[in-house]
Amino acid sequence: MDTNLISILEQLALLMEILGENDFRISALKNGTRALEQSGVDVRTALEDGSLTAIRGIGKGLQELIKEYVHTGTIAEYNDLKSKIPAGVLQLTELRGVGGKKAKALYEQLNITSIGELEYACKENRLIELKGFGAKTQASILQSIEQWHNAQGKMHMNKAWLVYAVLEQQLLDAGAERVEASGELRRGCEIVTHITAVADCEDPYTLAETLEADCDGDTIETVLNGMNIIVHCTNKWDFADVLFRTTGSDDFVSAFTALPTVKAMPQKNTEQDIFAERGVQYITPELREDVSILAVAQQAGIPALIEPAAMRGMLHIHTRWSDGMNSVREMALEAKRLGFTYIAICDHSKTAVYANGLSIERVLQQHDEIDAVNAEGLGITILKGIESDILPDGSLDYPDEILQRFDMIVASVHSAFRLPKEQQTERIIAAIRNPYTTILGHPTGRLLLARDGYEIDMERIIDAAAETGTVIELNANPYRLDLDWRWHAYAVQKGVRIGINPDSHETATLSEVWYGVTIARKGMLTEANVINTLGLEDFRQFAATLRQNKLSR
Repeated sequence: MDTNLISILEQLALLMEILGENDFRISALKNGTRALEQSGVDVRTALEDGSLTAIRGIGKGLQELIKEYVHTGTIAEYNDLKSKIPAGVLQLTELRGVGGKKAKALYEQLNITSIGELEYACKENRLIELKGFGAKTQASILQSIEQWHNAQGKMHMNKAWLVYAVLEQQLLDAGAERVEASGELRRGCEIVTHITAVADCEDPYTLAETLEADCDGDTIETVLNGMNIIVHCTNKWDFADVLFRTTGSDDFVSAFTALPTVKAMPQKNTEQDIFAERGVQYITPELREDVSILAVAQQAGIPALIEPAAMRGMLHIHTRWSDGMNSVREMALEAKRLGFTYIAICDHSKTAVYANGLSIERVLQQHDEIDAVNAEGLGITILKGIESDILPDGSLDYPDEILQRFDMIVASVHSAFRLPKEQQTERIIAAIRNPYTTILGHPTGRLLLARDGYEIDMERIIDAAAETGTVIELNANPYRLDLDWRWHAYAVQKGVRIGINPDSHETATLSEVWYGVTIARKGMLTEANVINTLGLEDFRQFAATLRQNKLSR
């Protein structure tokens, strides 16, 4: 996947929006670019073999733009439109809540050409009377600007892995014998501030010259797709040692290397050898954040962490019935391809009108479709679920006679984010205690690098889940990864089961469930801690028993 092409196409759509171009063409370009990104294809190969035309959403117009980029390295229309407005106007769209149309209004009506100017205008209350904005929007934009400042030089885990893949190939093509990710990426950090890699190579300077990068001894530094890159060059004999030293946090590595040697290891070929030399249980990379894990490892107290192969059920999936892009059948078949034996379709409920939430009539129609698809014998079972909005008073948004028709229910907050902490906490606890709530969805509501979670007392929420037996979701969407891994130990201590759910809206993102497994490992979750590791019948029994226990309370 050419990330530079995706960036140009995304910016082209925004430029067209800012300059008031045809809405239909803008929408087609946005949808097609998203389809191209999710496909992961190599555009040059796809053009040569004709497979580009088979990707749903990529029309003739976008195909011509892609062809132009492949042949020339750029897109003339993008360069032309970009020259018509100050660069800072396009940058405004990096702010949450400021799309092309709002950027256009800010530029045309207030002559705002940078984020700095916009921040000043907000502090001067100039947006309050601007059509389409107002006091609430102004406050929201100010918050987005603060988050934008904090997010510079940071990247979500999934995007960082895409950049690393490009880096790895470049290094291998330039002569490296072996390349491995280290640092934050290898530790499974939700947000990556720089990408670190270890390369086995004979001549770092030649490698750096090929990459047009700076080299200082054994270290190469460069920038790729906006991310700072550090490559540590070594040889095959020292590879494991360098990989170890560059993977853990500084505090972890310092504390570990200060431990006494208990077993001489003249040649350390693997990281396991490095740990054995100090007489310490092997610590998987995801856990090498905090020094406290060393005491646990010295007592051989780290349990066997959950592995991707242990996942059996894929819960919390959206389809075309609400705001998804694929059918029930398509989502089921892709989940089966990924190795799952059952899924739960959890489209949005009726209150989520913005997401085409299901009316009661449409719930019943969807259930009929699920029955029909199950009858086809696809080799994977589809459960009837819903992502039910938690209303401000803590209730779910269907009557009991509808709620009882579902096999399971994910209850989530999608509105009233700014309730006072006590009220928000009580709201969520009320939903947890609802007999029909199986899983509390994305419990803090955070969007990484875009929105902080709502104010809640997480200890009380976990306690309520423990009291009722309710599952708490680890939403695997790389923009959420919520429940935060730092709360996993408390949840385990209280006996709360975690559901690692992709919250997918299309087949292409179902595989993001593996990011959730990474975060689960980072939180030291085992197979027994995760509800999706149950087989179909055991999960059905769990959900039914949970509901019955709540009803009898």
